Amino acid sequence: MKAKGYRYTVVPPAEQPPRRPDFPYGIDDAEFARTHGFGTDLDRELLSRAEKDPNRVYFQGLDESQRAACSLAMTGTERQRIKVTLPSGFRIATNDSGCLAEARRRLYGDYPAWFKAARTVENLTTVYQPKVLEDPAYAAAVKDWSACTAGHDWTVEDPQELRLKASAAARDVPTETELARERAAAEAEAACARTTGLVTTAARVEQRYRTQLEQAHRDAIRTRDRLAAAALPRARQLVDDAR
Repeated sequence: MKAKGYRYTVVPPAEQPPRRPDFPYGIDDAEFARTHGFGTDLDRELLSRAEKDPNRVYFQGLDESQRAACSLAMTGTERQRIKVTLPSGFRIATNDSGCLAEARRRLYGDYPAWFKAARTVENLTTVYQPKVLEDPAYAAAVKDWSACTAGHDWTVEDPQELRLKASAAARDVPTETELARERAAAEAEAACARTTGLVTTAARVEQRYRTQLEQAHRDAIRTRDRLAAAALPRARQLVDDAR
């Protein structure tokens, strides 16, 4: 980007905001629930940090023509694209030019192969997680969980309904009362997830579906892992060169 006349600031990982953990089948971390509820406070911190991101601030400070040129330098043109059909059936594509593509090519070597493999593997969760939620074993555990949460004064059928009822995420500026209500609901979710074995059951069911998918897409996993392993020495060298 510098060679093309634009600024790009690399933000070290230590200075990036922490990402909240994912609980696709229900929160079972009591400490997280007590501190962060469903994670609304962390999401708001991420949004606040994103608005102050130096690259975002720099880009917004450019005029319209400069922003267009900067975007072109970063992401290239659509004349040549890398396309892949994901396990979920969706088709995605990315440009094979621009600074982002060039950086990934230097890092991974075979950029098209890495892009196709990495996006394929990332997409597996969108295929097996819905299967888990529909599985009879998980459904039975959810019924036990629902009965448990009723004892905590929450009448809901599943964790998704509890979050719809109690999450403060929809508020532009949640009050402390709303956040406290969210935390209380999350604590109930976590307590019942542990006592009923909801998340343990989900993990066991997920293992079955995930293993099936990983077997079906083992070539993509191998390619991703091979290219990532080969990229490590290059990444170390790039970091050393930048110091």
